[in-house]
Amino acid sequence: MRPLLFIALFLFNAYSFAQTYTAEKFEPALMQTKTGAILVYNGEKHSFTLELVSPNLRPTENPTFIMLDQSILQAVVLPFSQKLDFDHLSIADQKQILTGYMNYELNYFKQELHQDYKKSISEWIELNGKLFLFWSYDMPKSNKELGKQIYLTTICFDQIMNLNVPMERKKNDFEDKKKLLTTIGNTLQLNDQPVNLDALYKELTK
Repeated sequence: MRPLLFIALFLFNAYSFAQTYTAEKFEPALMQTKTGAILVYNGEKHSFTLELVSPNLRPTENPTFIMLDQSILQAVVLPFSQKLDFDHLSIADQKQILTGYMNYELNYFKQELHQDYKKSISEWIELNGKLFLFWSYDMPKSNKELGKQIYLTTICFDQIMNLNVPMERKKNDFEDKKKLLTTIGNTLQLNDQPVNLDALYKELTK
């Protein structure tokens, strides 16, 4: 996935800014808990966290890819390249941005990756007071292993956060995958300061 350069074009008629925006940089860290793990995205001024509850959680070398409940969870953040009033985005603005992101990705899958998906669905979901876009698309039948790609997407400060799990064609467990993503999304916490990872580690290992 790419930085959100499309935002500058997508929102051109709605917002006008004179200079390119440098987004806050967030670094991921996965920390084990007694019930699973906490995924921390730490920035210079902010942070946000997700709780992953599972007895079957296995990290990978990349903290944004996690084996979770027989699923491969990918959690990525993508910075905006255009400055907006991120603290006061209206629901309409959020929907416009998230819909634009989804359509951009779908077009990328089809045009650049040549994944000729057959059908896509989307719906708006509110989790813990936060707006998310839940969406998915059907993989082409030529892919014998995967039936769908399933996503949950929202805005965290000046980042788009995207959670993704693939669905195996033979399992057809769409509702289970949806529940997995929405359960994780419901734990999202946004903080106005970075997380002290050393202090968090000591707290988790008590």
